[in-house]
Amino acid sequence: SSFTVRGSVTRLTVAALVGAPTAEQPNLGNSAVSRRCQPKLTPATGNVLAPCQAARSQRARLSCWPVTGSTSRPPGDTGADTGRYDLAVVGAGIVGLAVAREFARRRPGARLIVIDRQTQVGYHQTGHNSGVIHSGVYYKPGSLKARLCVQGARLMYEFRDANAIAHERCGKLIVAVREDELPRLAELEERGRANGVPGLRRVEAGEIVDIEPECRGLAGLHSPGTGIVDFGAVARAMERELRGLGAEFALGRTITAVRREHGQTVLAHAGGSYRAAWSVLCAGLWSDRLA
Repeated sequence: SSFTVRGSVTRLTVAALVGAPTAEQPNLGNSAVSRRCQPKLTPATGNVLAPCQAARSQRARLSCWPVTGSTSRPPGDTGADTGRYDLAVVGAGIVGLAVAREFARRRPGARLIVIDRQTQVGYHQTGHNSGVIHSGVYYKPGSLKARLCVQGARLMYEFRDANAIAHERCGKLIVAVREDELPRLAELEERGRANGVPGLRRVEAGEIVDIEPECRGLAGLHSPGTGIVDFGAVARAMERELRGLGAEFALGRTITAVRREHGQTVLAHAGGSYRAAWSVLCAGLWSDRLA
């Protein structure tokens, strides 16, 4: 079956998907997702998927049906020929690449294809953002978003180090500039400590200037673990890893329609169609057109 990953791309989601399997991460590889199981979305972002209990009991290997149709490519297409796959991921942004990476690592030998209308990965939001690796200060303690943000930041730094990706762990100051902002600052401090944000500490006015000479305030929170990274480079590193794991890429290929047929997902394009036992649509702003 197929389902759509929608909503804004957040670092916590991406980084959490980058890391090794845990009980808190999507279990796309260890079990088939039942067609009766509706994907569960995290609050606020709608990006992280968790299979239902019924799906975890299914261990059968994914199967494919024969494919028909033209294998011609549109001009500039550098992707794989039309074919059949265990999983097709539509969207080569960081969310789609992270989903594909987890599947490839958990199902070695399965046929996997990543499809995108652009001729390079990370072309849209992944390559056009502030690049912040958030530390997890703001989110409600105990929420999935809070847990994934803290865990995801750690995993992103590990992925960055393993792939020699440029970064800066510059830290962040959250500053109260008025008296009426001090209670809110205290609340954020409590949240950050409850979430286990590494190194978080309260600083007074004099220390704010020591950390950032151009900043002034009554008090602040210093989060030394907040950083910035080139997420376009992260996406390209994921692409290299996926190709090394045997995944195929169909870049410059626009999916025009999605349908179910004989137990398979059919992904139509100008040159024919792809068939996959399962599909995940991570098409960003185009998700509603494919859903």
